[in-house]
Amino acid sequence: MVDTDCKRKMMSSDLPTKLHVTIPSPFKVLAVSSPISCSSPASCSAYEHYLRLPELNKLWSSSRDFPHWSNENILKPSLQALEITFRLILTVSSDTRPYINHHEWNRRLDSLVTNQIQLIATISETDQSAPVSNIRSSLSLLPQLATWRKTESLGKKMLCTIDNEMRGCNYTLGLGEQNISNKPNLQYDAVCKPNERQRTDLRLEKSKHQCAV
Repeated sequence: MVDTDCKRKMMSSDLPTKLHVTIPSPFKVLAVSSPISCSSPASCSAYEHYLRLPELNKLWSSSRDFPHWSNENILKPSLQALEITFRLILTVSSDTRPYINHHEWNRRLDSLVTNQIQLIATISETDQSAPVSNIRSSLSLLPQLATWRKTESLGKKMLCTIDNEMRGCNYTLGLGEQNISNKPNLQYDAVCKPNERQRTDLRLEKSKHQCAV
């Protein structure tokens, strides 16, 4: 009996009388310097002109062509970005330099186009006031990509992606997709204005030629 009491007292004396909780110090966020933010204003301006952002900004901020369409200022830049990607695909596929990894380029551009089309479809799902007609686009580069030997497989895949992603929308883009549901086409050329985008490319090519001369 005595031994049991002694053991109980020894065990109770070994237990801590207070609970100690260690509170970690606040997490310190280290400022990460961005190479763009650290660049000089002149360098940033040069890069913006290289990407033709001033010309694009004029297209994006131009007067609204469809006053009753609430999504015009959102969907127009998205469609023009899609058209720029089409131009990039055409440029990469036309590059004959032997060290260009066309397979990797096509893989990345395919992923980029898929994400762009998904974004456009998400914007269009609840759109009830978009300008539509029964006429397909005659200015987009996608029909050309779908028929050119070097880009035919990728172009046809993009048309299938448009069909799949625009299923829940009241209209389709009208770029040559099958459109089995016979939905009306977005007035793509009037909204996106691919001819304005292509004129910007031609001006850039002309300026490059003049600099080279």
